[in-house]
Amino acid sequence: LFNWGLEDVGATPGCINLSPAWFQQGHKNVSNPEVSASLKGPSCENILKAIARPAAIASMALRVMHPEQYWARLRTLSNLRNIAASKDLPQMLEALQYWAFVFNTLSIISNWKTPHHQDHMSIAECFNILTTVGNYSNAWMTIPNLQLEFKYNSGCMIAFSGRIVRHGIYDVEGDWIAWAWYMRDAVHM
Repeated sequence: LFNWGLEDVGATPGCINLSPAWFQQGHKNVSNPEVSASLKGPSCENILKAIARPAAIASMALRVMHPEQYWARLRTLSNLRNIAASKDLPQMLEALQYWAFVFNTLSIISNWKTPHHQDHMSIAECFNILTTVGNYSNAWMTIPNLQLEFKYNSGCMIAFSGRIVRHGIYDVEGDWIAWAWYMRDAVHM
């Protein structure tokens, strides 16, 4: 799945998930949502400030594409802030203070093939927004159940329901990073 050992690859292959509030695996609705591990600790503010601009672009794209979802997601984040304050969850409050986008989860995927799949953690009725950056060529987003292929150039943005629509990216040549913005199910209180 990873592009290991390629000489022209600069970014470490892998995936990082960022979320101000999600349920840890196996704890859905059993405990309070928590900040993702990548945002726990002193670097939370710096990480979220560093991605504020692309976060705002993805959020504004959603506002244009689907205004109803945009406003619903803003209400969700407001509800999460109220829950974090009422249950005294300081890490979540801090993360939400710097969380500059309407999605509750961001997966940053670096130099990683993504075979056809569906995103079972996202909400079926909501758009996911996928963006990509890097120095690469030959990237294609394929959506086999709709018989669609899109050239996935650096700076490209594609939106669809990742839970409903099978999608994947194969054999990218070079150094690339994809950003998957989505609403994780069970955290849309």
